[in-house]
Amino acid sequence: MITFLRKFGQSAVSLFQGVRIIMTGATFPTNFDAYISELLDVENIQKISTDQLHRVLLHFPQKFIRVALSRKLESFMEIIEKDSSKQKKTLIFSNKASTADFLSMHLNEQNIPCINFDQNVHWKQRENHYRKFAEGEVNVMSATDLASRGLDTTMVNHVINFDFPLNAADYIHRVGRVGRIGGPGSSHVTSLVDNPLAVEVLNRIELAARKNQEIQNVNNNIVRIIQHRIDKKQRIQENVK
Repeated sequence: MITFLRKFGQSAVSLFQGVRIIMTGATFPTNFDAYISELLDVENIQKISTDQLHRVLLHFPQKFIRVALSRKLESFMEIIEKDSSKQKKTLIFSNKASTADFLSMHLNEQNIPCINFDQNVHWKQRENHYRKFAEGEVNVMSATDLASRGLDTTMVNHVINFDFPLNAADYIHRVGRVGRIGGPGSSHVTSLVDNPLAVEVLNRIELAARKNQEIQNVNNNIVRIIQHRIDKKQRIQENVK
């Protein structure tokens, strides 16, 4: 949303007068006002929140499996083959588009129909892939965090984190693809953990879940993501000049 509003520049303040803008999310930076104040009148923003913000919901099972990198693909195939035999609707997350593409290709080679949903796929083709997944033509979709927000995934039985997310905010959004109102009651999440950074993020998530508290530092992750995108855009603009 912020990226979209920035395209209007300083004219956004007057352009959006009388317009109702609704921003929602399972995670939200506490210093959001500082990012949006140059574009909108923050004094008129009404904030409504539940006590579940920055928390992992606990009404569905979440399993973590520590694996060696050398056996990661083998462990993953054991999981996905069970899903395929039961015709489960499965959503697989990877941290990179190249990994998501590889898994999709590998599964199809193993006679497990799979489509991909990531930045390497043209948006029109992504729409077509999502439609096939949602309507049951294909039961497995391999994706990046592009699919962790904004999609109707009430039909999903199982989320698999082939790559454990790099931050807690992404974990919250990924696992939020299951256990939704109107979805199957047997939904669950399985995460493969194969590196020290993933273990550190996992420990914070597990501690918060056990104490039924907000995940610590999840807001810092969001701020870092926003700042990284701003810095990247500035570097691109400087290179163009």
